[in-house]
Amino acid sequence: MDLLSLEEVEAGVVLGDDAGNNIIFRENEDGNLGVAGINFAE
Repeated sequence: MDLLSLEEVEAGVVLGDDAGNNIIFRENEDGNLGVAGINFAE
């Protein structure tokens, strides 16, 4: 994953692969970044 090419989408910032394994980061009301979801492809 090229960390310099990450883009924010509606869900947040998605870091993962083409298979569907990913971690979603999102900014909360206080401006802090946290993990919003973890997905594992089967």
